[in-house]
Amino acid sequence: MQRLYVDSAYAGQWAAATEAKHGLTVEVVRHPANRNVGRWVNAGQQDLFPETLATGFTVLPKRWVVERTHAWNERARRLVMHHDRLTKVSEAWVWLAEARMLACRLAR
Repeated sequence: MQRLYVDSAYAGQWAAATEAKHGLTVEVVRHPANRNVGRWVNAGQQDLFPETLATGFTVLPKRWVVERTHAWNERARRLVMHHDRLTKVSEAWVWLAEARMLACRLAR
């Protein structure tokens, strides 16, 4: 893994610390309607997003991959409610759900 796509909640210190510690490129995917958009360091460059802010549904790069995977995993009813005491148990259920999806795809 070389690049990590994160939500705007993980921007700032967390992104910088992750880049430094793990050597990953952290790319923050922001919604255009978010008024806390990034600004370029050089004053001569234009802003990352135009002044006209998008309303409604906007396709964001790479973010849909994560949202889609969460939706697929939540088809397994066991993963919707998190009542496990140990994180290893929750992790095992996610692996089982992913293995089931893979087996179904291979059986087609």
